[in-house]
Amino acid sequence: MILVIQISILIFGTHFAQLKEAGVNATRVWINCDGYGSININANGTITGATAKHWTDLDEFFEAAARNKLYIMATLTSFDHFDKDKRHYDRFRAMIANKEASRSFAENYTIPFVNRYKNNPWLWSIDIMNEPEWVFEDEKCGKLAWDDISYFLAVNAAAVRKNSNILITVGMASCKYNADCNGYEGNKVSDTYLKSLSGDNDAYLDFWSPHYYAWVSEWYGVPFYLTPSGARLGSNSNGYSGGWGLDASKPAVLGECAAFGTSGTTEIDPPRQIKTERDFIAAALRPESNSLISDYQYAYNNGWQGVMAWTSNGADNHGSLTDISPATLNMLANYNDIIFPFEE
Repeated sequence: MILVIQISILIFGTHFAQLKEAGVNATRVWINCDGYGSININANGTITGATAKHWTDLDEFFEAAARNKLYIMATLTSFDHFDKDKRHYDRFRAMIANKEASRSFAENYTIPFVNRYKNNPWLWSIDIMNEPEWVFEDEKCGKLAWDDISYFLAVNAAAVRKNSNILITVGMASCKYNADCNGYEGNKVSDTYLKSLSGDNDAYLDFWSPHYYAWVSEWYGVPFYLTPSGARLGSNSNGYSGGWGLDASKPAVLGECAAFGTSGTTEIDPPRQIKTERDFIAAALRPESNSLISDYQYAYNNGWQGVMAWTSNGADNHGSLTDISPATLNMLANYNDIIFPFEE
């Protein structure tokens, strides 16, 4: 069981020690929030490398992770790279639209990153892109084609695999584009799809890491109270049971969720009304009350391999380490030998 929370900027040293004290054994970090100032990208989308300061900052970052014995999931890109309000968004869109440029990211950024840090045992996984769905769905991020987006994911997954044993994933915004079950939109990071686009048998993920926030509950249920795989049962009128629809061949981690736990609300339209997340959990599966403590415990019981609460530093008003620590400390009290198996 991996207990994970996230920090969205490069904060380390003292903060890492605080995470460890709170019972956290791993953290997800956006290595490049939007690419500007760290990745060298030409107007045509070709990647030529990264700045010297980027690498020296990361050297210090991974040294801090090792000192504090904190596992890192490194997120290399995000939908933010393509956001029209971000500098160089047009260059990153050009990169995705051109296969040669997508390969240049793998060759001139991902491979150097992997080779520089692959011998640090605290780099446990690489998340190639944060929530690529918005690059496909959101006008603000370009509404680019899935074939192009997933080709980029595929060639970078293959690059990681050919050069290291680091585990590979993609932080999908929900299960909508992460499952092939009825009622979903098809798994855009499946082995079959990634290999077919790239022609490379090394182009596949090692585990799923979909995200969950209150708005997802109406459509797919609340994943902590469901198994990762299996058919979604029930409806939004009586709550969901069963599974979250993921392919059972891979382990699954909840890659993001609100640090406040499942105590939020969502607006249903139509008809316009406010419902709680609890309304979308089948009555037989509901705890007496929802909290991040119950979310973590039920996720563990249902077979999820970890939970990543967003964030440890209070970004986006979704909570902070103060909100997360009761849940992580509760898990630590009950499962210390699983969370920190190599420590006395």
